[in-house]
Amino acid sequence: MKRFSTDSTMKNPTPHQVMSSNKTTHRFQAAFTLVELLVVIAIVAILVALLFPLVGSMRIKSSSTISVSNLGKIGTAIMTYAADNNGTLPGPTYAHLGPKYQLFASPNGLPYILRDYQPYVNQPQNPIPNTRYSPTWDYPAAKSDGQNPVSPGTATYTVYSIVKDSRGNFYPLGYPATAPPMTTAQLAARDTSYRSGSGGNGKKPWITESFMIEPPPHGKYRNTLMFDYSVRAIPTNELINANVW
Repeated sequence: MKRFSTDSTMKNPTPHQVMSSNKTTHRFQAAFTLVELLVVIAIVAILVALLFPLVGSMRIKSSSTISVSNLGKIGTAIMTYAADNNGTLPGPTYAHLGPKYQLFASPNGLPYILRDYQPYVNQPQNPIPNTRYSPTWDYPAAKSDGQNPVSPGTATYTVYSIVKDSRGNFYPLGYPATAPPMTTAQLAARDTSYRSGSGGNGKKPWITESFMIEPPPHGKYRNTLMFDYSVRAIPTNELINANVW
């Protein structure tokens, strides 16, 4: 009688043995249970809930950083313009300003007046013939023409065109049909100091994030260019939606 070695059989398995082995392997293959799957989903949901506020906070901080940089660039453009024009500040200008201007429109927008001192490109959203757009006058949270096509013409910054000190009202950048822009010497002779406190007494911002943007894009403050060309985060309750101080 021919004897078959067990070792020989394992070394050269028959097709039936191979199929049986595969069935056994698949039958006992590890898999997620429903409970384990639900636990994984719950953990992912918790992580998302924890990270979402952090992402939102980072987005707000990034937008605020861009706005602070913009205001610093605007201040530099104002100083350079005055230096090139015998000390006369740019103006006269309107109070509420957005990131775009038209080449053949009214020349009383500060973005237009400072067009040679800041970068401009063709308007990226809501294109209008002969319209230019400046990233310097825009920031992500402002929802303006450059960022949000459903809100054309939204002002991103506000110029405090009328300022008040102990001697009365004055117009640093002038105002159309009302007053010409001042010189740097005339401005230096007026009280433009900032004193912290609520109620609007003594606080003299120059250009701030527009009050047309509600709620405040960065929480309880608005980035503001001061008359000493510094940029500060002024609490909104210390700013008033008016030009006269």
